[in-house]
Amino acid sequence: MTLPRELTLTESSEGVRLKQTPVSELEKIRQEIYSLHEFVLQPNQNILSDVSGDQLEIIAEFELDSATEFGFKLRKSDSEETIIEYDVAEESLFVNRTTSGLTDFNEYFPCTHSAPLSIKNKRVRLRIYVDWSSVEIFGNDGEMVITDQIFPDPASKGLELYTKNGNVKLVSLLIFQLESTI
Repeated sequence: MTLPRELTLTESSEGVRLKQTPVSELEKIRQEIYSLHEFVLQPNQNILSDVSGDQLEIIAEFELDSATEFGFKLRKSDSEETIIEYDVAEESLFVNRTTSGLTDFNEYFPCTHSAPLSIKNKRVRLRIYVDWSSVEIFGNDGEMVITDQIFPDPASKGLELYTKNGNVKLVSLLIFQLESTI
């Protein structure tokens, strides 16, 4: 775990579940750099081509349409990217770090991790933190969390929002630059 978190127990249709959310104090170190509301994202359309950063918080809510997959490409350059992918059919979130930067130090490092993430009222909410060497994704207000290490080149700061095989509605998107805490 790279971020301090609040742990709570919640009642769900599957029984009592653990939820993890970043502590609210993290809001004190952020500065908004981009926002968008009520936008239909189509394939091959990168609305974030002018947005970049190496320490970011991304808060996004998607409403399903015809897309089979959608997500973000973080710490992106011509040769590197870490992909955060939501697969609609599987109702799962994937973190693909196979081309995330330095990966050849161990044969098992370049891989994809996944976790189930249910669709709620045709929507999926993601809160993503990215920095120099990690990515943390909190799905649906902390019902699912994936933390992964990445080692991108310091120049890899690009960001892309993508969709495949159809459209997805972006209900809201907020991107914050985070100040260093060290």
